[in-house]
Amino acid sequence: MPAAVSRGTIDSATMLRVPVIASYDCFGNTLPLYIGHNGESYKVLSATLKPGFDLKVFQCKVEIYDRVRDVTLSYHPYENVWTVPKRPKNY
Repeated sequence: MPAAVSRGTIDSATMLRVPVIASYDCFGNTLPLYIGHNGESYKVLSATLKPGFDLKVFQCKVEIYDRVRDVTLSYHPYENVWTVPKRPKNY
């Protein structure tokens, strides 16, 4: 039986990697501004950081085709990767 090995905080079975344009300040604060998906760019209208240990999880309001949607966006600082959950609710 093969063993499952976890490397980092990204679970490819449940998370989708996405490109993000973000703002960073000299105090280490991060603010996502745009999320990319399937060649499209979506504006983040608001983002609230939820406390976490290994990742930064943002609850975002994102404008997608003139509609505002709730999107959970995670930043994995050790891997320098942004992800969203793989589920139809986000896109």
